[in-house]
Amino acid sequence: RVTPGTYVTIRRHGLRQTTLADLELSYQIGDADQLYAEATTKIVAYDIHTGRPRRLSAPELAFLASYLRR
Repeated sequence: RVTPGTYVTIRRHGLRQTTLADLELSYQIGDADQLYAEATTKIVAYDIHTGRPRRLSAPELAFLASYLRR
């Protein structure tokens, strides 16, 4: 249990492309002594006009390339 005033950190554990339209971001939340949570969030590129997922563009992939692990 995290008590009020406890300093916690969020550490990015990994980022990987799972399809042409989405990424998974893995991260951990904890302090210097304890890990409180691990999670993975799916991030999907989305076309607001069609209401559907879209492929990541070449410029988007180029920007994310240094963060991606394969």
